[in-house]
Amino acid sequence: MFSEGKKAILMTDDSIITKKLELYLLQRYNLQLESTTNLIELLDRANDLDEPYEVAIVDEKVTGLPTTAKVILSIKDSTHIPNVFYLSTLHEMSNPSSPNHLEIPSDYFNDLFRREQSDLRLNNLRSMFNAVMESASIRDICINTAKSFIETLKVDSVVCVLSKYDTSTLEYGLVVCCLPEDNPDITNIPIKGHPYFDELLNYYKPIHVPDLFEEKEFLQVLLNKFSSIYRSVLIVPMLIGKNFLGYFGLFMNREPRVFNLTEIDQCMRLADFAASTSLNLFFSKMLKIHSKEESNPD
Repeated sequence: MFSEGKKAILMTDDSIITKKLELYLLQRYNLQLESTTNLIELLDRANDLDEPYEVAIVDEKVTGLPTTAKVILSIKDSTHIPNVFYLSTLHEMSNPSSPNHLEIPSDYFNDLFRREQSDLRLNNLRSMFNAVMESASIRDICINTAKSFIETLKVDSVVCVLSKYDTSTLEYGLVVCCLPEDNPDITNIPIKGHPYFDELLNYYKPIHVPDLFEEKEFLQVLLNKFSSIYRSVLIVPMLIGKNFLGYFGLFMNREPRVFNLTEIDQCMRLADFAASTSLNLFFSKMLKIHSKEESNPD
């Protein structure tokens, strides 16, 4: 639930989707929807500080994934940063086999309920950010972020993988934490290995599969990586500008689950915040080491 006056921009040439989302986004998320079929217009309007957008939704059927990736990079480089989502990621909106997720609970029409939900969302983000800021190490940042995902979103388990930049090409990552049963042995795993992970790495596209039993090939990939069979997954990238730092994987172990727009929004914001906090902590420690060396010359 977004606060009053927030807007979303949709890029699609499908009039049926536009009409469906216009009502749905307003009633369920309190977002005013504007739409366009022009990529340049989408970028210009998303970067216009006088027209702040909370969310940009891109229909991949219009532009194709590589072009869409440029949309993400351009918007994320701007001063105002709306989250970019894909219709394919937003299963609750775009999956016709799940019509129940398009139903609007009656409480959503109540103004007081809207304000309470908006306050709850902000409080959740504030508490999640506070836990990250109190971390003393990069590993603690990852662990505290994972705990926040579990506590706030009620997921069964969370994995954090950080990229290894020890070779000319990004091939492997380190499993920094796997909660609630954390493995102290840091595991070296391939970053790539499936088209979903290639999209995550190259285009910063979140991965959302509500029911992995319907995508057995990807389920096997996750089993090979993490030695666990999951039922649902949401994977969000950790980004610093145009740099891919790693990702958080949120899993439901037994029951399928569709993550809604607000939940995915929170996850993306928290993952990016964890990435920037990790970078700040790293440089802070490097500066302290440098200062000590200067104050104690041999």
